[in-house]
Amino acid sequence: MLGAPIHILKFPLSTEKLKTFSDTASNLPHDR
Repeated sequence: MLGAPIHILKFPLSTEKLKTFSDTASNLPHDR
């Protein structure tokens, strides 16, 4: 039963990290 709440808590964090990563990647200058 403990696994579910932990997964629910971890999911938004990883989504946030992914969003931050994609934001950083899109902010980088693209030469090609």
